[in-house]
Amino acid sequence: MKELIMYEPKIYSLKKNSFTRNRKMTFEDLINYIIVNNGRTSTLELDEFMEEKYKETMVFMRKQSISDKRMLLNPVIFKDLNIDCLKDVYSLNKEYLETYKGYYLCAGDGSIFEIPNHKMTREEFEINEDCLNYTNPSRARVSGLYDILNGYIIDSILDTIHMGELPLILNNIKNSSKIFPLSQTISIFDRGYPSIELFLTIMEQSGKFICRLKTNSYKKEQEAMTRDDECVKINLNKKRTNKINDPELKAKAEKMTHLKLRIVKIKLENGTTEILLTNLPKKLANKNELKKLYNLRWGIETDYDVLKNKLHIENFSGLRKIIIEQDFYSQIFMHNILNEYKLKVNHDNREKNKKQEVTKEYQPNINILAGKLKSRLYKIIFSKDIKEQKRIMERILKLAENNMILVKKKKSTPRKPYTGNKFPPNIRKNF
Repeated sequence: MKELIMYEPKIYSLKKNSFTRNRKMTFEDLINYIIVNNGRTSTLELDEFMEEKYKETMVFMRKQSISDKRMLLNPVIFKDLNIDCLKDVYSLNKEYLETYKGYYLCAGDGSIFEIPNHKMTREEFEINEDCLNYTNPSRARVSGLYDILNGYIIDSILDTIHMGELPLILNNIKNSSKIFPLSQTISIFDRGYPSIELFLTIMEQSGKFICRLKTNSYKKEQEAMTRDDECVKINLNKKRTNKINDPELKAKAEKMTHLKLRIVKIKLENGTTEILLTNLPKKLANKNELKKLYNLRWGIETDYDVLKNKLHIENFSGLRKIIIEQDFYSQIFMHNILNEYKLKVNHDNREKNKKQEVTKEYQPNINILAGKLKSRLYKIIFSKDIKEQKRIMERILKLAENNMILVKKKKSTPRKPYTGNKFPPNIRKNF
């Protein structure tokens, strides 16, 4: 992580000449402090940070000082850290990465996150006053693109609750092209995302997609089908092209008469029919393979659970939008560091199981791994001894190997309603 934080402070400073003087907490220290923050009070976090950095020397820092520093830091730095980290992962660590017939599988989806229900926060996130009611808390919208097979969050955006899902996912896709070409991906979406603009955005960059349709979506095209798996012409009439916001894409669409796509109808065990729209040819995914690929989309749902209940990402350390954004994007970065450890353990475990002919699949207990990694990161950051750093990291990996859990096959069960119990007894804090 040290090697990644090599940016010039002036690039991410919101005020000229900030972070130029030699202080108790340097620019690099501030980045590390935010990333490793455990969601406790600022006083406790600062005391631990200073104790780890200065060891025996009695050096202290006021809470107001760290707050002032954070108001000068652009949260974009954590997004750039994440991009640089993932560029290295997808170019240097390919032996750990899984693909489907050479394609990365990326699920796109959104979620609603709770943010502090405070007047200042509500104003900055454009939230109505009725959120003071307990049944309508203060919230923000999150949109993400997730590598299903490898567990990395490729891109994530935190925005106001009023922002629509489509423009956010289009930004996610645009940002992901900084890490790997869209032509190497199959993007998978739920029923809320089908749109001509989304399809064209992906197809313009030679990407592939699978999108679930509502029963009344592209109804005429569906009614004209004679088989359950058929290539159809999606007509690009004025009503459809007028919904495209990108002017260049809209101009191209207006010159086209139709999109030739594939609609597949799949009968589910509960008697309902799942309708998938895709540009994948049959040789790349037949009907059964397409069903399995779409079912893998559930991985992004479980990853939102990791963010909320393992990394406690909604436990923001401040009320201002800039602080909330710093916390959010730094924890996305932390999530991917955590996933790096998880992948390494999974890879070593699979190799070991092959030799011992073990048939059951195990993976690290992510709750324990998150807690161990968080509690030891300061020691890794502040240690000047490379051997000591390696020893700490090897111990984290060993602890993860000793706390493997059986991977259970996902059962097809209806979603349980939200109970309102934010901290259920079977989910305990890991740090």
